[in-house]
Amino acid sequence: MQSTLLPKGVCDHIERIVRQFVWGSSNTDHKIPLVNWEAIRQPMANGGLGFRSMFDYNVAFVHKIGFNFISKPAALWVSLLRQKYRVVDICPPSIQCVVATPLWRAIAAHWDAIRSGVAWSLGNGQSTRFLDDAWIPEIGHLRPFSLRATADFDHLTVNELVDENGTWNFPLLSSIFPPDIIAHIKGIKCPDLLDCTDTCVWRWSTSQKFSISSAYKHLQEPAWDTESPVWKLFWQCPVPQRVRIFCWLVFRQKLLTNTVRCQRRLTDDSSCPLCAHPQETNCHTLRDCPAATEVWKRVIPAALRDTFFTMTAATWLCNNLSSRLIDTQTMVQWPVLFASTLWQIWKNRNDVVFNNADVPASVTLRRSIAWAKCYGNSQATHSATLHPSRAVVWHPPIQGGVCLNVDGSSSSSSKHCSIGGLLRDTNGSWLWGFYKHVGTASVLQTELWAIYIGLLQAWEHGYEMLEVQSDCKQTVALVSDTTAGNSPLSLVRAIRNLCCRAWLVEFVWIPRDANRPSDGLSKMADCSTDDLILLEDPPPSIARLIEQDSFMFSSANCF
Repeated sequence: MQSTLLPKGVCDHIERIVRQFVWGSSNTDHKIPLVNWEAIRQPMANGGLGFRSMFDYNVAFVHKIGFNFISKPAALWVSLLRQKYRVVDICPPSIQCVVATPLWRAIAAHWDAIRSGVAWSLGNGQSTRFLDDAWIPEIGHLRPFSLRATADFDHLTVNELVDENGTWNFPLLSSIFPPDIIAHIKGIKCPDLLDCTDTCVWRWSTSQKFSISSAYKHLQEPAWDTESPVWKLFWQCPVPQRVRIFCWLVFRQKLLTNTVRCQRRLTDDSSCPLCAHPQETNCHTLRDCPAATEVWKRVIPAALRDTFFTMTAATWLCNNLSSRLIDTQTMVQWPVLFASTLWQIWKNRNDVVFNNADVPASVTLRRSIAWAKCYGNSQATHSATLHPSRAVVWHPPIQGGVCLNVDGSSSSSSKHCSIGGLLRDTNGSWLWGFYKHVGTASVLQTELWAIYIGLLQAWEHGYEMLEVQSDCKQTVALVSDTTAGNSPLSLVRAIRNLCCRAWLVEFVWIPRDANRPSDGLSKMADCSTDDLILLEDPPPSIARLIEQDSFMFSSANCF
């Protein structure tokens, strides 16, 4: 699986075994699959159960080998393969060979896909071709976006697009590319002749480090449904997993009711066996059938029944699972009681239909409440143990230091990104602030820009002890890593180089609610100018947020 390309028939056989396990089937006892396997293989956020395609997962491992072949030319196994198959270029257009080992044939079969994921993180910019190498991960090669003939630039490397001031030569770039491409270039740090050589990175990962999950996602994502917050309602509901999956089946209209059985040609009768309604749909089974309605009327207030019983099935399910109400009779969260009641109605209905049992509505409701209280108590104990409640407040740095709060923001409509930050003393008082437009960049790149610009300004102001606070966990982890000096990301390397100067810098993650002033500053940047705006005094809206932070910190220390 990890070192060779398995035959597709082998992968299909493995998936067949997995499907049998999921549906409880065997070679001699075939069970009915309720949901299409292609839907189940999607991520949970896209409406599936997160199972993987064995074949594409195998291909993702081949991509890993191919990427390492490009990015680690000094490795012994890479040197052996390059000599054996006479590969000279770092990333040639093709590596097809008539006589080759299974490993080489596997890499060659997927070479185009591997090359499409390769990009170059700029160091000194001397080895990356300006037009034909992908050095802007979000858009890839620049040649297709040029506005005019590019023959004069065919042999240019990226470092030749930097002017004498060490910034991008925007007059030249603007004559070649449209404004949206220029915005992407603004989001990339200029090459630095003192930096390392350009580094091979993986385009499909936010951290630009290769991962099997990012390669697999790139292979499978075109076949996935759109992500929807609706699916989170099922997976975040504090009930057992089997109840969550039951609610997921209800939303997908996949319960094996008579209507569904009739659609699958398992029966000719689609009517309800309890009330003789002509269609035993999911909604009829769990809400509209008199047996179910009697249960719901015992728990739903009379004033809300018209709305409860007239909503469409999907709206009915989503509204109840997303409710923040607490049932006044049982003091249980309504989503928990609702899901528990759905589950008990279904179980008891099957008991009545198949075992001729007599289960009154009062018994169904009593069981639902008992199980809901059990689920609720378990969840409350777990949450109290792992997530003790505490106020989200800003915390000042240690005595003698200053605090740099930074944040990045982006516009979903224009795609423009901006950064902002402010420096505060141990009392929480404003020292200075800044904001800047940084073009078009990824979320991670924007957050790194905020830290980098903030550190540059703090150094110029002469501070010796600095605590940098950011609400982006991934960014804090990257710049705090002991190996960050060798990171493939140029901004991470630049940040670590700044930290190696004669001062003490510490990076701290804080919740988003504790970082509101810097978030407000980042949203003040104007995309019409790329100038760094330094503020000696806080804008009124930011001053109010700083006062609130100081008040909340003082209040928290009183208890």
